[in-house]
Formats: sequence, C-alpha cells, structure tokens
Amino acid sequence: MSNNPSPHSAGAIAKLRRWLTRPSTLITLGGLAVAGTGLYLGGQHLAYREASPFLESELSRLLGRPVDIGPVEDFRLLGVRLGNSSLPRTADDATAIAIEAIEVDVNPLPFWWEGQWRLAPPLLIPR
Repeated sequence: MSNNPSPHSAGAIAKLRRWLTRPSTLITLGGLAVAGTGLYLGGQHLAYREASPFLESELSRLLGRPVDIGPVEDFRLLGVRLGNSSLPRTADDATAIAIEAIEVDVNPLPFWWEGQWRLAPPLLIPR
C-alpha cells in the first residue's frame, strides 16, 4: 500500500492553491477580514460602553422615574447580562428595588415571524 495521493486529488489541491493565491481572492478575503474585525470591535464598543446608559435612559423615560442600570458584564450574540441595578426611592414613591443582575436573552425568531420582540428578562437575586 502506498500513501501517495491520487493524480485527481493532487490536481484539485493545485487548483485550490492557485485560486487562493489569485490577487482577487486575496483582496476579497482581506477585505472580509477587515470588515469582520471592524464589526466585532464596533459591536463590543456599543455593547460595553453604550448599552447600559441607553437602557437606563429608556427605562427611566418609560417608567417615569430614575433607574440605575449596572455595567454590562457579559455580551453574547443572543443576549446580555447587566450588573448591579436598582430602582431607587423618589420623593413621590418610597418603593425601592435592588437587583444583583439582569440577564436578557433575545430570540429573533418571533420578531421575524410576528414583527415584535418578546423579552422576559429574569431578575437574578432581587434584594
């Protein structure tokens, strides 16, 4: 028995090598790598620096009272985990809530089929 590749597979490897070393292939693959890196870094910036203040202002506007949202602790493709958060007392309302973490998991399928998001974020260890 010999370990020599068949002439057919050797020709396929040579064609693949030629295709990979073509300038148009190199430019396309390089452009995709640069675009992917830019999207990743931009997403990280938005998730870790902009998400918490945005959610804080939107929830405050929606509830009509101040809300303190903690920093983003974990960011995944289909979810996010926010740190220590609270709903502080106000002059009008003595109710206060402190939460160790908020995890939001996003399922895009209902949005694609029904046109609306269904979010049910569990509050982890409310105090």
